[in-house]
Amino acid sequence: MLLLRRRLASGALPHGLKDLVSGSTWLILAAGLGQGSMLLANLIVANALGVADYGRFALLQSTILILAALAQLGFGAILAQQIASLRARDPAAAGEVAAFCFLVAALLSLAFAAVLVATRGVAAEGLFRDPALAPGIAIAALALPFLAASAVQQGLFTGLERFRDLAKVALGLFPFVVLLPAVGAWQGGFEGALIGLGLAYVLRAALGQIMLIGRFRALGLAWSLGNPRAKLRLLRDFAVPGTLAGILTLVAIWGGQTLLVRSGGGADMLGLFAAAFTVKTMVMFLPSQMTGALLPILARFHADPVAGRGGLLWVNLAASLAVTALLAGGFILFAGPVMSLFGDGFAGGRPVLVILLLAAPLEAITMTLYQDIQAKGRFWRSMLCVNLPLAAIVLAGAAWLVPARQAEGLAIAWLAGWAVALTGTLFAIGFSRHRQETRT
Repeated sequence: MLLLRRRLASGALPHGLKDLVSGSTWLILAAGLGQGSMLLANLIVANALGVADYGRFALLQSTILILAALAQLGFGAILAQQIASLRARDPAAAGEVAAFCFLVAALLSLAFAAVLVATRGVAAEGLFRDPALAPGIAIAALALPFLAASAVQQGLFTGLERFRDLAKVALGLFPFVVLLPAVGAWQGGFEGALIGLGLAYVLRAALGQIMLIGRFRALGLAWSLGNPRAKLRLLRDFAVPGTLAGILTLVAIWGGQTLLVRSGGGADMLGLFAAAFTVKTMVMFLPSQMTGALLPILARFHADPVAGRGGLLWVNLAASLAVTALLAGGFILFAGPVMSLFGDGFAGGRPVLVILLLAAPLEAITMTLYQDIQAKGRFWRSMLCVNLPLAAIVLAGAAWLVPARQAEGLAIAWLAGWAVALTGTLFAIGFSRHRQETRT
């Protein structure tokens, strides 16, 4: 921090800081609109459905998020890194990577949706022990391909550093994201809320694709598959670890929620945790968008090295940590009233929210340092050192703590998981630097 203050005082700002500030500003605006609309929708849906049905709604939302992450094979992060590295020095390769990722994600997401519809009864009764979920599972499955497409689009916009376009998409969709699930909840219960959510995903994917087609045309990038066999290395070195990294965190939270709904507390405890997790996500949206702007810039620097990228990383880290600590502290002070916003019966989730917010600074540090590992294309290392330990600790902790402490136990497992993830991130960065020094 002392070195950073001296640099700022002397005017020796890290290279790329202007791009980082601009990108972060637009991403924060996009996230504020996107997550703000989703938070508002969740508040309305929770008040309309009550604790138990809101828990069902949140569980199925998490389920399709996991399957969409699996279907898009981690292409969001891969495209951010690959497009940022290739768009200037090899535009043809950039277009081929984009088209290939879209094709694979589309085929896999359609296959997953078909399987989910066909097995909805078995999943509802055998996995979740709640037969009432079967119709909702089928509804959620129909939204899965559009959710996967949106994740791929996010990676492309990030790789192109077109963060302003993301803000435009979020602004245009704001009223639909709020109103469609809300109207669905009031008219058709949790199934109606899922229909509204699915329609919002459809609109987001359609608008994002229209904007991407125009952006590619303006930049002279062509959508072309090229030789699909030549992309096998992309799958091996990037997609496989990227997929595992992308879904492990989702699997951890989904697995914990599943353990929670199968425990004595059932859907009520799940509803409390889902509401608290929604607030925690809102606290994390600023640092997450700041790190999103950092990834393509670092990838560009690693592809064409320039001085100052280390300084840029630490500036982002200091800013992310400060913002997260400030927001988390404020919400901890008013945790009870904040939980009450979700409706009657949610105030009892105050301890759950406090525990989740204590994990927020650990998440901010980990996510920022994580970008440097992925910007170098070290997807296997990031998955093995960070994502895998995180998921293992959360799931093991949930299995141990949830039977006795219910939603609080799952929150404690989440906190422990991020403490381990931060340790793994520091190890991965230190190992990478040691190997680089050894080679030189």
